[in-house]
Amino acid sequence: MWDCEKIIDLCRRSAQIALRYYNAPPIELKSDKSVVTAADREVEELLTAELTADGSYFIGEETVGGRGEHYVAEALTAARCWVVDPIDGTAPYSCMLPAWGHSIALMEHGKITEGAIYLPVQDELFITDGDAVRHVTGLGTATPKSSRFVFPPAAVTTAKPVAVPQCLVKSGTIGFDNVALSLCGCVGAAYFVMTGKFLGYLAVVKLWDIAAVGAIYLRGGYTGVNESGRNFTLDVNNATYDLNASSPDRWRMRGAAAFAANREICDFILANVHRGEGKK
Repeated sequence: MWDCEKIIDLCRRSAQIALRYYNAPPIELKSDKSVVTAADREVEELLTAELTADGSYFIGEETVGGRGEHYVAEALTAARCWVVDPIDGTAPYSCMLPAWGHSIALMEHGKITEGAIYLPVQDELFITDGDAVRHVTGLGTATPKSSRFVFPPAAVTTAKPVAVPQCLVKSGTIGFDNVALSLCGCVGAAYFVMTGKFLGYLAVVKLWDIAAVGAIYLRGGYTGVNESGRNFTLDVNNATYDLNASSPDRWRMRGAAAFAANREICDFILANVHRGEGKK
């Protein structure tokens, strides 16, 4: 069951942990050279304890590697499995750039059905609620405010930035005239697109990065398009993500996807980028 108030409270508690470390988070490099901090681990411990108390499955960025393959296989088809990125955008978080946040998604029978993201620095939360997306501000205060979020319309323009992935920065080409910014995180990129500051977002990311963001985008009426031309879906299977246990790209989306207010913008972004085979 998706309990909005519980998820909002967990986001608030997660932010308290992250902000406690924010001025000088202890930083490590994982085997894939990505950044991890003590805050990532502590937030994931909190969310694991709270979300699995009823026997639900849990796929979290920092702990899924320690799960056995039997557990992972069951989680991918379970009636209820939580997909969590404790701090999405750890790289900007670790250097105090306000493009990070917490990401919690619910997966049911192999499909993402609900999602929530919270950006503590902006103190703004977005959460799927019925057939809409709710926007909560002031979560860090005694009197939060909640309202239905209205996604702003947009049209193709070169006047707004496009968020692009690291693999494109390190090995790729861009054909559009828009400013290209790599924020190293889905939550930050999604926030800037949903609030009308960015034109769109090109993603080549892992399941826990995009799960909640994807649910929020599609619930709010925004569009995701794969580089193959197909609409982005919330299905989690081997056709949409590399789930091969021996693959170095395990959990990563199979191909890039553009996210924006409409199909025209997504097609514009996809038509003007070329990914190389450099670092991911």
